Amino acid sequence: MVDPLLSALVTGYGRFGPTALGIAMSGGVRSGNGPYPSLVPASSAAGVSPAATLLLVVAGGIPTHRRDLA
Repeated sequence: MVDPLLSALVTGYGRFGPTALGIAMSGGVRSGNGPYPSLVPASSAAGVSPAATLLLVVAGGIPTHRRDLA
């Protein structure tokens, strides 16, 4: 829900958002007038996707690590 909105509002984000990476890896085509006008090559998407996932996991773990869960 947030990814298409960010892709439409932030220039350059659409190529590297999770939806665009999924479209690129699945062999989809770009849409000239949608929020994903350009896609990265499938090989690049396969490398960027795990890196983005790792970044999100680390970013989500920082606030959890700082909380006292006991």
